[in-house]
This record gives sequence, structure tokens and C-alpha cells, in this order.
Amino acid sequence: MLKAVIQDRVLFNGFINANYNPVVPLLNGETWHVITALTAFLELFYDATVTLSGVYYPTSPLMVHTLLDIASHLKAYEADGLLLNVVADMKIKYLKYWKKVPLLYALAFILDPRAKLEGYRSALNVLSASLSLDYTDDFNTARDSLYDIYAKYEQKYSGVRMQRPPPAPTAGKKRGAWSKIFASSSSSSSTAGSSSTSASSIPSYWWKYANANVWIFSTNESSFKCVSEL
Repeated sequence: MLKAVIQDRVLFNGFINANYNPVVPLLNGETWHVITALTAFLELFYDATVTLSGVYYPTSPLMVHTLLDIASHLKAYEADGLLLNVVADMKIKYLKYWKKVPLLYALAFILDPRAKLEGYRSALNVLSASLSLDYTDDFNTARDSLYDIYAKYEQKYSGVRMQRPPPAPTAGKKRGAWSKIFASSSSSSSTAGSSSTSASSIPSYWWKYANANVWIFSTNESSFKCVSEL
């Protein structure tokens, strides 16, 4: 709604000034500045509502992504002169309900093969930086719970050999959404002197992403083949 108003600001100004003829203009440059800033601020919450309202894909693994986005968003606006008081109240409300990551959403995030435990650790590091909180206990709780669940399934089905079904296309966050989570872990590992291979040392032909396609690669660059879309 606000986006449509901003696009037609000239028409709104002309209509109000022509029909109401106020002594002081009801809509001026400052008014439109407030509307534009408010629209930019609220857009992330609209996107989060639409994403988590989906019914044809699992939304539980997306909750941690959403919590990260909102926490980072509030931190980015906490010094904004226009929205300072609003953001302060929103942050209090956020901490009231989402200070602790619910175990259901933590496990759903970890079970995403793109995240796993290391990804969840990195996600909590981002949350910690945005909210100035310690999430060590949250990570330990989620890890211990995951191990307990795995041990129960291992005990119950250890004698059953399951045939792995072929992978199916998934709906979820795009590849770019993971950069915020793994950026902190990559920087921390390099600071700690980790021996993990850096991206610059990997041959360029290993990274063949185009239009969100997934590629099979080998050491022969000519053997790339698109297998699915994210």
C-alpha cells in the first residue's frame, strides 16, 4: 500500500492541494521522507510474513533465517534518528518472544543439509553480535537434543537397512541467504589459523552457479552438467 502511495506522490499532492487548499501543505517533502523511510523499514517484515506463510514448502527451517534477518535489521536501525524510539520498543518485544531460539526451529535448521551443527553455531554467532547475548547454552542444548534423538533412532532401526530415495527439489532460502551465516564462521576460522581450504585456493571451475542452478562438476571443466534448480 505504501509503495503504491510513493509511486503516485505527485498525484496525491495535486489532489489534496486542489481539493482541501490547506494553509499549511498536508503533504510536503518531510512527509514523503517519513513515508519512504517507513516503507523501507517495514519491507523486511512483510517479506518474512509472506515467506513463513507458505503452505507448499516447510517453513520451520526458515525460522532461524528470519530471526537472524530481523535481529540484524533492528540493530541496523537502532541509531536511526527517525525510527529510534520505534526500534527500541520493537527490540524489547523481539527479546520477549525470541530471546531463546525454540528447540523445534533449531533442530529444523540443523537438519537442513546446508546448515548442520556448524551452520547453527555460525547463526547463533550472528544473533549474538546483533543482540549482545550469549547463545552458548542454546547451542549445547540443541546439540545434545539432536544426539539424544539420533541415539534413539539408531537403537531402534540399527538392524534395518533403508534404501535412500532419490533427492527431490526443495524450496527454501536461496544460496545468497547463507552468506550472512557462514561469513562469520569463515572469518573466525581464518583468524584462529584454521587449516581449512580457502575459497581462493579452489579452482574457479568448481564454482559453476548460474541462475540458481546446481551443477555437477569434476576435475575436467568440460564435464559440467546442470542437474536441478534450487
